[in-house]
Amino acid sequence: MKVFKNLKAGYPWTLKRMGGIFQVQLKSVEDLKALESLDPKLWVALSCPVNDLEIDRQTLSLIDNDADGRVRIEEMLSAIQWTLKRLARPESLFEGGDLPLDAINTSDPEGEKLLASAKQILTNMGESDSVSISVEQAANTAKIYGQSRLNGDGVIAKDATNDPELQQLITEIMDCLGSEMDRSGEPGITQQKMDTFFTELKAYEAWWTHGEINSAKGEDIFPLGDATPDAYTHFISVEKKIDDFFARCQLAAFDARAEGPLNHDVSLYTEIAGEDFSASRKDVERLPLAKVSGTSTVPILTGINPEWRRRMQALCEQVIRPLGIGTGDSLELNEWEQIKHRFDAYRKWRESKPETGVEKLSIARVREALASNLEVKLAALLAEDLALAPRMKSVDAVEKLARFHRDLIRVLNNFVNFNDFYDESRSAIFQAGVLYLDGRECRLCLRVSNPAKHAVLATLSRSFVAYCECRRKDSPAKFYIAA
Repeated sequence: MKVFKNLKAGYPWTLKRMGGIFQVQLKSVEDLKALESLDPKLWVALSCPVNDLEIDRQTLSLIDNDADGRVRIEEMLSAIQWTLKRLARPESLFEGGDLPLDAINTSDPEGEKLLASAKQILTNMGESDSVSISVEQAANTAKIYGQSRLNGDGVIAKDATNDPELQQLITEIMDCLGSEMDRSGEPGITQQKMDTFFTELKAYEAWWTHGEINSAKGEDIFPLGDATPDAYTHFISVEKKIDDFFARCQLAAFDARAEGPLNHDVSLYTEIAGEDFSASRKDVERLPLAKVSGTSTVPILTGINPEWRRRMQALCEQVIRPLGIGTGDSLELNEWEQIKHRFDAYRKWRESKPETGVEKLSIARVREALASNLEVKLAALLAEDLALAPRMKSVDAVEKLARFHRDLIRVLNNFVNFNDFYDESRSAIFQAGVLYLDGRECRLCLRVSNPAKHAVLATLSRSFVAYCECRRKDSPAKFYIAA
């Protein structure tokens, strides 16, 4: 063991000769503070991967600020500085393990929020008397948020309230406008979703009221009353097809020679005769609605294209018979024009409908929601949730500090120096285990993502390297090692 003074920084480093080189030893908080002045040439590693190391990957991911999959010296120094700032007793880092609550620095507002969040986590998990918090507790979001009715993230899940009316409203908002994911893992809604929902309700209700007023003035907007919207849906589902049929018939009436080509060539039926007709067929659907002739009559129940039979039957039952136009068994061109005319005012009114997602709801439900105080109650619930934001936003910082308290020194002893590698009582984080091969014990085993690429550089080592594919009996996942 030697004491070495870094002339550039003036800090007396303790060095230990291991593996043929002198390696800096980290024994005190002062050593950690002085690391930013340590020449990078004296760091054993300049970077390390986030993956494929025998240490909690999430800890390394939190250090990896730019999320590029590698931890570098600058990011390691940033993690050290953040951790030292957040700890009132940073010497506890060398003990590792669970984060003591009294080790958290509460001298600034951020530290106060962090401690309050740690206590909130423990309370939510039923361990309010605990004096420390583990990584498992801090990272267990299901229990942290799942047992908290409100969690400060600005998203309200249905189970955030016991009020059945509010639960129904939240469900309707999600159905109409989609949902956001609550930190508890449940879908929910935000203030923006709620505001948009009620804005659209008002616009939709105003549009509907305008139609009712014009209808009362004598304009035939709802030819079938409350059944008009459903009837119109059936009408437009066949409108173009019927228009096409009558146009073909008119052309055939003009010139009888057009009748053959306007009905599809018989060769199609020969081609498809041996195929399956039990399922819907697009090629049949594209055929004319019925057999084209010089007469302008479309059958409704017989002689109809089989792919259109159900839609034509629905048109007969929901539109033609309720309007009292024609016999219902067939449709003449003039009768079809009458039906189209009856929907003219409704079509014009419908085209003026504002673009909303709330039309899934009945107009009765829209008016019921607007007449209630549900908007006020839901806004109050969202405000109550957001009031917790300052405390709950520090939950992530609690997990980060708990991980760094447990793992940071170990990471440093595999980054600044290789103490763990040269200590026979423990393994370095880059060692994947021990391989027993042909009576030999291989202790230098490293995880590799691509043996083929790794082997290209490995040949330069002038060492014998064995690549192995490893699997667990209870898992189909596999990984590779170089021994």
